[in-house]
Amino acid sequence: MRSSPARNVAPEPQSWIPIDLLAELPELEELLDPGNLVDSGQTRAVRMGSDGQGYAFVDSEIKGVLEHEKNANRELSHRRWRSRHRTLKLQRRAKIQRVGFISIGVIAIIAAALSLLFILKPSSAVALSQGTSPMIPTVVPVVIEGKATTVLSVASSLEDFKEEQDLTKLVALQKEFDRSDYVAKNATASMEFRYTKKITLTADASVQEITTTDLTVAEVLENNGVVIDGDDVVTPAREAPVQGISAIAITRVSTTTRTQERDVPYAVEKQNDASLRKGTTSIKRAGVTGKETVTYSQTIKDGTVASEIESSRVITRAPVSQILLVGTKTPENESGKASFYAFHAGTCAHKTLPMGTMVTVRNTATGASAVCRVADRGPFVPGRVIDLSKDVFSKIAPLSQGVVAVTLSW
Repeated sequence: MRSSPARNVAPEPQSWIPIDLLAELPELEELLDPGNLVDSGQTRAVRMGSDGQGYAFVDSEIKGVLEHEKNANRELSHRRWRSRHRTLKLQRRAKIQRVGFISIGVIAIIAAALSLLFILKPSSAVALSQGTSPMIPTVVPVVIEGKATTVLSVASSLEDFKEEQDLTKLVALQKEFDRSDYVAKNATASMEFRYTKKITLTADASVQEITTTDLTVAEVLENNGVVIDGDDVVTPAREAPVQGISAIAITRVSTTTRTQERDVPYAVEKQNDASLRKGTTSIKRAGVTGKETVTYSQTIKDGTVASEIESSRVITRAPVSQILLVGTKTPENESGKASFYAFHAGTCAHKTLPMGTMVTVRNTATGASAVCRVADRGPFVPGRVIDLSKDVFSKIAPLSQGVVAVTLSW
């Protein structure tokens, strides 16, 4: 017969959890109710340990969650402790640094005051030996080459001040230095010092060497009587500082105009003329050249023309166009024999051509040709087409030949 397991046997030890940890598991709070432990038959889930603490039994999953949260809380608590420790450490270090800086500053001020006392002039040392009160350094506003600053001084004269502040190479704009004014805060102006500059000034075709303490190029020009207008070019620019510049050049710039008369060419108009043989032309009206006045704007730099542009053009006499007659008549030809007779030079006689017609006569055997003007009628000999004056005939054949075969064209 199989025996039943004992009801009061406790589970394995790794499943037992201290009862006080069950407060983190609200769903298991009923296990802490003694009534439930007695009445619900769950007494086997609770036992008393040897340490006098009560333990309750839970499954392994809940136990893992409890262990994880316990470790997480422990790590969080450790991080908070380390953060607080680091913060306190940084605060202590910052406090030490502040105290150190303040101490160093106080020491530096004391050292500066002592050093100033030790570099006093002999008169000041005598005053100290005689028991008089030492001078306390005074704040003095200073402008060096246009830049404002402040210095501490115990000097009693201008020369002392320049030597004390290492300004012996600069020029003081004030004639004297009264330290008492600055001690009493009565001074209204700063002590101003400037460097001496040597400048080569070129202007209006003259070159001069000047020594100045001016700050800018504009001050140099103004203090040396150089007047600049809006077109002039200053090199370097007027607002440039003089320190570091060895030369200043002025280029005078002006504008002017000049005029010039020029010819205006005439146009050529062509007109066809059927009375003229094709390929020939005749002037019907001669062309006349016009006139115009051209104005130029010039830029002058130091007396020399630097550039020039045309600004206007005015016609003073309009040109007259030429009319040219262009022949369109097709040349006509006639062949026959030519003779000569005593008539006006350069003329000829033809039976039908209009008077004044210009005829070209060509020797068909030699190709020699001449031009004559019809001024008579004839010839009336059979076979002859034209009678030439002696001078025209002699151009195409010897007079001794008397008659020559020719071709006429007009």
